[in-house]
Amino acid sequence: MKWQWIENLPLKHKFLLVILPPFIAATLFGILLFSDRLSLADGLEEVLDLSELAVVNSALVHELQKERGMSAGYLGSKGKSFADKLPGQRQLTDKQLQQFNDFLNNHQLPADFATDLTKARNSIARLQDIRNLVDRQGISVAEEVAFYTELNKLLLSIVDLSVQKGGDQQIAIKAAAFSAFLQMKERAGIERAVLSSTFGQSEFKPGVYRKFITLVSEQNAYQERFVALADETARKDLQALQTQAAVAEVARLRELAFGQKAEDLKSQSPEIWFNQSTVRINLLHELEQKLSNKLLAETLNKQQNATNQTWIVLGVMVFGLIIVS
Repeated sequence: MKWQWIENLPLKHKFLLVILPPFIAATLFGILLFSDRLSLADGLEEVLDLSELAVVNSALVHELQKERGMSAGYLGSKGKSFADKLPGQRQLTDKQLQQFNDFLNNHQLPADFATDLTKARNSIARLQDIRNLVDRQGISVAEEVAFYTELNKLLLSIVDLSVQKGGDQQIAIKAAAFSAFLQMKERAGIERAVLSSTFGQSEFKPGVYRKFITLVSEQNAYQERFVALADETARKDLQALQTQAAVAEVARLRELAFGQKAEDLKSQSPEIWFNQSTVRINLLHELEQKLSNKLLAETLNKQQNATNQTWIVLGVMVFGLIIVS
């Protein structure tokens, strides 16, 4: 008897009574799903910005690495080596520095990056002063290398922070592999600078040999981390790179440095070492670009997919409302 009122309802109302509860539940689910997809799309858009920042930073670090090595060789040789190459390298650095500044001016980055970016910009502001000191032999090799290394450390720390901020697990793993690769390449750049100021001399300066040994060890450690995180394609690319002649030549010159024989160190041209080391680092840079392009492409693809899913969910919800109404 108590359900008699249902039997007395018009057919349209009976129909609504049947479909409204599941429709309301589906609508609530759709709203939650839409909110989740929208949040994912927004998060991946931030990840995309951070991935682009990592690529811009790595490109700037690459040029700073070359400038650091040439400056060290110039100082170590008392101006006899790299005098003709250093001005051109500084122009390449300035060009990449402009791209770095343009990116920062055109993108709103998370507040977490403010401290590291401020430190990096403060260090960059000293770059011209350091160059002037190098030109007039007014700075030691150790001080010059320390400045560039600290600047690169700040820039690479921003890449590491980008990895931590990544919300997608697959992208975060690829970004972590990319970060390890950059750290390995940075140590290769410091090694280039260290031996550029050592070859042509009869011995290592105090503490420099220990630093050299540490740099080689750290390169191996970061390479192992990269291999552990990278996908199969990237691992094969690294294996192919290691078969190149320049890599073997760098290993040979390393062994010469490991020996610490005065006649071997003295007779070895710093420019030959620098050139061979640069060929190796340029090979690393080519792989770096492949890794960065793949990271950007996959991040963009995920971001676009999340955006498309957001609009599909919204479209289904609107269509459902139209049907019911």
